[in-house]
Amino acid sequence: MFVLVSVEVCNRTLVALFGVMTLFCFVWAFEELPTLEEMSSWLDWNTLVLLLSMMMLISVFSQTGAFEYVAWATVRICARQTSIAPCNCGSIFSSRHKWSILIAIGTLTAIASAFLDNCTTVLLFGPISVRIAGLLHCSPKPFLISLIYFCTLGGAMTLVGDPPNLIIGSSFNLGFTEFLLNCMPCIVFIFPFAFLLMYFQFKDLISPKPPKYNPVVNWEDGSQYDSELSLLHHTPDNLPSPSSPLNDIQKRHSNCTSPSKSEETSVHFDIILEGSASPTTTSYIRDKRKLCICSIVLCLVLLGFLLEPLTGLSPPYVSLAGAAVVLLLCSPKDITDILEKVEWQTLLFFSFLFIFINLTTKLDLSWFLSLGAEKLISAVPVNAQLPVAVIFVCWTSGLIACWCNNIAYTVAVIPLIFNIGYNPEISCAVEPLAFTLALGVALSANGTIIAAAPNLILVGLANKCGHKISFFEFLCYGFPFLVMTLVLCSFYCLFVYSALGVYS
Repeated sequence: MFVLVSVEVCNRTLVALFGVMTLFCFVWAFEELPTLEEMSSWLDWNTLVLLLSMMMLISVFSQTGAFEYVAWATVRICARQTSIAPCNCGSIFSSRHKWSILIAIGTLTAIASAFLDNCTTVLLFGPISVRIAGLLHCSPKPFLISLIYFCTLGGAMTLVGDPPNLIIGSSFNLGFTEFLLNCMPCIVFIFPFAFLLMYFQFKDLISPKPPKYNPVVNWEDGSQYDSELSLLHHTPDNLPSPSSPLNDIQKRHSNCTSPSKSEETSVHFDIILEGSASPTTTSYIRDKRKLCICSIVLCLVLLGFLLEPLTGLSPPYVSLAGAAVVLLLCSPKDITDILEKVEWQTLLFFSFLFIFINLTTKLDLSWFLSLGAEKLISAVPVNAQLPVAVIFVCWTSGLIACWCNNIAYTVAVIPLIFNIGYNPEISCAVEPLAFTLALGVALSANGTIIAAAPNLILVGLANKCGHKISFFEFLCYGFPFLVMTLVLCSFYCLFVYSALGVYS
């Protein structure tokens, strides 16, 4: 199934359905087929309900124009902090300016994902990133892919940031503070290297060579349009005639193409915002009443997420209640438009994927990994068992979980960690292996599109914007990033748990 998803011969939801039906045949041949009630219990309803409710809530929020305003405000704030030099590539935004915005959005995403569910984070920051890419006249791909990177890194820092962390914390009785003290230093250590690798990966997309024709993303609906500013830069042999309509464009943008001497280090960028000389809040906000309702409800939903230990209400219940209130107050008569914007294919793909993983577990296809791991670790000298176990758990988690759902992989591997930790022939504490598993599984989400739910959400958003991110294209960016982070994670875990002897 994963091979068919990677080559993209057909829709990934149909591939997942085909994989499920194939496994049904194997189960029918060797065991009794599961009942519908049993298959329903295999679905991760927490993830599905959270995704559905947040999609509806964000869909109503997007109708207010708030995302366009936040994108414009972000660009404006960063522009005042950065010296914007005139650019010769069809836009007045310098590469330095674009990188500062990319880093700012990435850092905010990491902080938010540390305390919110990753799916919620990308549903909030994804539309904003697309609008910002449109304002900057560049492809949204670097912003959306980096959003996945930072969402993964931020979610790995805390107990509540990533669903696998919740599963690991519950299984090994690890609290919020323990996760923060063990995982956050590793992520902080990785951050500078992540920025460095992103520069080499995205420098051609963020700082392209000067084009004669530069289609960019419309910040309003994600479709492609032609920037007038991209027509302003011609070679001397290709100048427009005096009667050309291009002269009208040049007159309207004369401040951009011919800055005065005093403006050479700082060019005002407001002229590109839909031709408005100085946009205001009212230029973007289309429905103030709906914006007030959505803002209040969204803040209450996020507060409910943070207060889960006190209230006992899990995020799916809170988000579903918020979506119901917003729909009732903002679209009480017709919700057809809202439901059309829900990514139903993504929800169905996850459903089939959950069934597929549980069918493989029913066939007991992972027993060889546990048997091989215990034999490998017990065969080395006692003083080398912990380093070998840490390296094994880190790399197998990162390289295997990226080809399947990381939640299902975590559930399947937790018994292996218990077997290694409590094996009398192996001198390893359970806690170092548990935290190594959490870091490895979290970082695996950067490897492939199908590794985690946020990846599929953002790839679907990119496809709707007309900038398709294929499986192999994401693999070319994400897998090197995964390998680099696994190397750094290995060094960190070896230093903390083996060299310093924490938990020994």
